[in-house]
Amino acid sequence: KAREWYLKAAEQGDLRAYFLLGLMSALGQGVTQSFEAALGWFRKGAELGDPNSQLKVGEFYGVGTGIIQDLTEAAIWYEKAAESGHAEAQYKLGVAYSTGKGVMKVKEEAYKWFLYAGEQGHAAAQSSVGRCFENGFGINLDLGEAAKWYRKSAEQGYAPAQLYLANLYISGQGVPKDHAEAVRLLTQAAEQNHVLAQLNLAAAYEEGTGVGRDYEEALRLYKLAAEQSS
Repeated sequence: KAREWYLKAAEQGDLRAYFLLGLMSALGQGVTQSFEAALGWFRKGAELGDPNSQLKVGEFYGVGTGIIQDLTEAAIWYEKAAESGHAEAQYKLGVAYSTGKGVMKVKEEAYKWFLYAGEQGHAAAQSSVGRCFENGFGINLDLGEAAKWYRKSAEQGYAPAQLYLANLYISGQGVPKDHAEAVRLLTQAAEQNHVLAQLNLAAAYEEGTGVGRDYEEALRLYKLAAEQSS
């Protein structure tokens, strides 16, 4: 019934209906799973200007789902959605510009799109803005700003940002040195199975830095990280 309703809505020009029909085809909900059919629906919505559909077309090209992989085409569709204010598309366009995949590598463009997405609360983008500030990538190096953006992302539970912010607390760069706060952040990231965070937290327990020395806990974390890396 849902698919019938969406088909009628699509006939009436409902852009979201194209997107939902595409999702149903991609997931095999109420219809035989078909990535080719899904791409067809997403493309119809995308060509009519739906940002969600534009993002999906970009993702399909980016991965090569239902079509031959084409990173340049992926970036074109990411940009269309990004210009409409779609945060995930802005982030993916930032990744494209930062890596030079599908577009020419332009640090300033990468920072710009990460910032747009980060200002909308996109956790991965906020972390990427922090990386830009920490490394002077497309923007002047500013460790205080790096810490600010890492914190925004870390507070949303994004493990990489928790690790990066912890590293700043360990070194005392951009923030006052605080090993206990670093351990708190590393613990949050380690609990999400972030391997490098587990290794750094294990070292903290082994050395008794920011936390009571605990060789058993250090060994447990080292083993956990090793199991995930194998």
